[in-house]
Parts: sequence; C-alpha cells; structure tokens
Amino acid sequence: MENSDGFIRMNKKSGIALLVFCQPHYFMDWADLMELTGIRLERLQEYFSGVREMTEQDMRKIARVCGKEPDDLRSLLTEAYRRGVAEEKGRHEQELLYQQLVKKREEEEKIRLEHEKRKKAILEDLSPFGITRIYETEGEYLFDDYYPLKFIIHFLWKEEMLPKLKDLLATCTDDDLVYGDSNALLWTADSNLAYEKLLLLADRKEFINKHIMSRWRHGRTVLHYYASRSIASGNGVQLLIDWGADVNATDDYLWTPLHEAEAAQHDPVVSALVRNGAISTRNSLGDFPHTIRDRLDAIDAW
Repeated sequence: MENSDGFIRMNKKSGIALLVFCQPHYFMDWADLMELTGIRLERLQEYFSGVREMTEQDMRKIARVCGKEPDDLRSLLTEAYRRGVAEEKGRHEQELLYQQLVKKREEEEKIRLEHEKRKKAILEDLSPFGITRIYETEGEYLFDDYYPLKFIIHFLWKEEMLPKLKDLLATCTDDDLVYGDSNALLWTADSNLAYEKLLLLADRKEFINKHIMSRWRHGRTVLHYYASRSIASGNGVQLLIDWGADVNATDDYLWTPLHEAEAAQHDPVVSALVRNGAISTRNSLGDFPHTIRDRLDAIDAW
C-alpha cells in the first residue's frame, strides 16, 4: 500500500514477503544485496522486519536487482500488508474477547464471594431464630430477596418453630414484611400452620388493611391461597373475612375462593365461605365450584 509521500507501508507480513521475493536472487548474501541496491544494511533489515516504510526508490532498486517489474513487487507488498493488517485485527479481536472473558470470570467470582459473605452474615443474624440454611430455588428467590422481609415462612414449617417466628416478627416493621408484589399475608396463607401464623399478624391492623386484598401469582388473593390449602379451617376463613378479604374475589381465571375450596374437597372451608356470602359463579372454563367438586368425587368413587 503506497502513501501519498511515495512510501510503501510495511508490516511483518510484507517484510516476510519481501524476504521471500529477494531470496532466490541474492542467496541471503546481504553484502551482495547492499552492493547491488546501494541500500544500507540497517535499512534492509528494517524492511525485512516490516518496521520501516519502504521508499518508492528503494522498492524500484530491489525489483531491478531481482529482475522483476516494480509494479509486481509493489502489488506483492501491498497484498501482504493487507493480509498482515487483517491477521493483526483478528488477533486483536481475539485478545479483546479473551480479556472480556477473563474480566467476566473475575466479576462472577467477585459476585460469588460477595454472595457467600452476605449469606454467612445473614445466617449469623438469623441463627437466634432457628434458621440454619438459606432458601433458594432456581434463582426465583435468592436470600437477598427474602432477607428484607425478615419473615422466613419457608424455614418455619413445624409447630415448635412458632415461638421463634413470633420473636422474629417482633424485630420487623410493616415494610419488612413486603417484598415486590408479595407480602407476609400471602406467604402465611400459603404455608403450613397458616391459621396459627396469621394470628401472629393480628395486631398489625394497618398492615392487614393495606394488604388483605393484595394479589400474587395469577391474581390470587390471600383468601384464594388459604382456601386451597388442605390444612385450612373455617376459623381461618372467618379470620381473613373479618380482616376484610372479599369472599367472592376472582383471580385471572375467574376462580373464587369457593372454587379453590371445592377443588380441595374441604367441606368446613366451603361451609365457612357460604356462611359469609360466597356465591357460585362460573370460572373461565365455565365451571361452577360444585361441578369441579362433583368431578373429583366421581373420580374418587371410581
């Protein structure tokens, strides 16, 4: 590639091409090449190394000594230079990709170490409440999601843990019991010993009034979740309704708490809902609560 100043750009690739071009003619005898071209040894070495741009005059001298046309040598050097630039660009891109990969791995390792450090600190903080492990499930909820709640329902399934849960709740503000579109009422209604755990929230009137009709997955309310549980009781239903739950609330599929209770084949819960004004309506598939129950009873009888 020739510059406007009459120089031909050189790089390692074009320097090798020049060396191969000259080799058959002077048999690696630097003295002969210097004598025939009048080019100093230092400059020739820089040309062959590709670290010095070649003058048009020197290019013509070398072509003449080798018995070739200047245009042939110019084309050879230009093409070699272009290939060298392309290769260097490729090497540079590969190096950038490698550096990015190294940086990504370093960042991932840093996050992992911070994650472990945070996990250890949280476990130390929660150990007085009997919590010995962090609940994680396929990235849906990491411990940093749970920790702002300080309401670790999923760790406290057994009855003997209720006193510790009570102590844990005593450390919480109402804001601690909310995370995203979820909250302690929704979690509790969908857990074991739900009624007993709900009673632990009974003195949080403002929190209850604010969240009793909150909706979670598929638009389900607290009462939907509770009515679907096999451990639900009429007392629990009454408690939630007294707190302001809508007995006829519908989710995204037009299911009511009565649909849930009938699907769970839970007569005490069905009775409690009906006593409090639950009405039979169709869901999005056209099913009434009792038709769902009839199908399940038929399956059981069969």
